[in-house]
Amino acid sequence: MRQLTDFWMELKPVDPYQIQTNGIISSYDRRIVTLLYQPLMGPDCLALYTTLAAEVEDNRICSQPKSHMQLLGLLNMGIKDFFDARIKLEGLGLLKSYQKITSDERQYLYEVLPPLSPAQFFQDGLLNIYLYSQIGAKSYQRLRESFSDQILKNDSFQEVTRSFQDVFAPYYSNQEVFIEKTGEQPIASSQSATLELDGQDFDLSLLFDLLSPNMLARKEVTADVIKAMRKLHHIYGTTEKEMVRFLYRATKTDGTVDVEQLRKIVRDSHYLTNNRYPKLTPKSLVQKESITTTSEPKTAVDPLLAYFEKISPQQRLIDLGEGSASEADLQIIDEVMASQKLPEPVMTVLVDYVLNQLDGKLYKNYMEKIASQWKRKKIQTAKEAMELAVSEHERYKALKEKETAEPKARRGYPKTAKGRKEVLPDWFKNDAVQGQAVETKKTDISEEEERALEEQVRKIKQNLKKGR
Repeated sequence: MRQLTDFWMELKPVDPYQIQTNGIISSYDRRIVTLLYQPLMGPDCLALYTTLAAEVEDNRICSQPKSHMQLLGLLNMGIKDFFDARIKLEGLGLLKSYQKITSDERQYLYEVLPPLSPAQFFQDGLLNIYLYSQIGAKSYQRLRESFSDQILKNDSFQEVTRSFQDVFAPYYSNQEVFIEKTGEQPIASSQSATLELDGQDFDLSLLFDLLSPNMLARKEVTADVIKAMRKLHHIYGTTEKEMVRFLYRATKTDGTVDVEQLRKIVRDSHYLTNNRYPKLTPKSLVQKESITTTSEPKTAVDPLLAYFEKISPQQRLIDLGEGSASEADLQIIDEVMASQKLPEPVMTVLVDYVLNQLDGKLYKNYMEKIASQWKRKKIQTAKEAMELAVSEHERYKALKEKETAEPKARRGYPKTAKGRKEVLPDWFKNDAVQGQAVETKKTDISEEEERALEEQVRKIKQNLKKGR
């Protein structure tokens, strides 16, 4: 089966196209697309949308035929980038594409659609969640406020509006009014396309089988509730069994389901487990990652590496703490991640290593030194992080044993055969750890910490061998 992105190869720059709209695209519509949709789709998509809309003349809804070559030159964009931008607009409900194949050529018709209104967008339960994840809580709230206003209550006013019949007299002429019919249609106001999910991957029958009538009546699972569940399943991957539990929690005292509360419960549960919100990702990128993953040869450490690649550093801290973690420790992880910008799986290995090495304690300075060294070495995967930790410890152990065997007067960093000093990473110097815990000038690690270090290395080596 061909991938979606393969179809761009069928599109040729010489293929003609026309543009039509289902109404007037206003400047307010363009503002909505710029501020609410652009963070989700990127600047290339915005450029394509505004260009297509601008090609339709003022007060018209259809453009003259042109070739894609002209459009690509106007956008300074290649054919593949154009296709990628086009399908994103289609997925977001801003564009419909039609194709007609004749013996001579392939023709395209692009229908530019207006965006959802701000009220529809912020109540959508799909796009607004991805926007929140993309720009953060503060920016999201500012945007929401910029498209909101206070409604003036008219409860204390009495309506005095006149009707048409009150104002205008009836027409009594016997002359017949003749209006010539043409093929053209008057321009109407534009209608935005709502985003609907088919829900084929969400088993409603299974959900109803799991649903207890004593907890929630089946009739209360209305069409709006079902629509919300399908979107939540698509966004967060919530299973039917999990959704039943969330439905119970979102049930109000009158027995109905609070859809907004259901969305909040699912969102908070996802964040608690993953420590991040979902991102809007094109299928083409997901398919590429899947192909790359499946093409890699399987090794004995796959289960362990898959575990580190899957969970967040914060979740690893919670797991090792048997379901709990202090706010201070979570803050240390956040600050180190923000300052060093290591990949998340590498940070997860780092958290696991430091916690096991220091008997369940985290020291920020110590962790930052390790993270800094791993960043300089361009460590990008959990496997590379684990292997580096083991190799550095083996080197440290060998140097320590050699130092102990030398006379005290010559004690220090051993020299190599070429006369250069064998430099250890800063994070293997024990004063970096002990200096964080207590004030001391002692540079040798204690027996207790050395045993803890040995035990951690033994665990990592055992995991690498057995794949546990």
